[in-house]
Amino acid sequence: MMDSLKAWAAAHPEEKVMIISQWTQCLDLVSKYLIENGFVHVKYQGSMTRNQRDASVRSFMAKEKATVMLMSLKCGGVGLNLTRANRVISLDLGWSEAIESQAFDRVHRLGQTRTVTVDRLVIQNTIEDRILALQENKRNLADGSLGEGNGKKIGRLTVKQLASLFNMDTRGNILT
Repeated sequence: MMDSLKAWAAAHPEEKVMIISQWTQCLDLVSKYLIENGFVHVKYQGSMTRNQRDASVRSFMAKEKATVMLMSLKCGGVGLNLTRANRVISLDLGWSEAIESQAFDRVHRLGQTRTVTVDRLVIQNTIEDRILALQENKRNLADGSLGEGNGKKIGRLTVKQLASLFNMDTRGNILT
């Protein structure tokens, strides 16, 4: 991801990126990398005061200031308009695709004049594969309830679905 960010910044020096994670510790690690590589960046996290978050947004939205915003997934999901960015990188998957979409939509708003690119990083053969499949299943169920899919009723996770997230059967045995 870091090499990709460097290449993107070199090719698009006037554009900005928003990096999202549900884990602030992950954002702290990315922050260290950004500092080491000369990226001016700001954070937007729930642990910050309202004034600190507002200052981060102002800096990010200013043309010559920060080029990267590190955003906590849940903190950045509501009420922000960040159209100065046109690239979003999601470092990890949330349980709810709807919450992720709300965060992505901070960039893809009325007033956005450029094409928005969203990169969701998923590590193969990990729990993220199964979370991605679960999100797709939930989306299909929601589409069905709206008359756009197969019409299945939306419900809670079954024991089988929950076990599959951890590569287990319903008795807790690890599947190979």
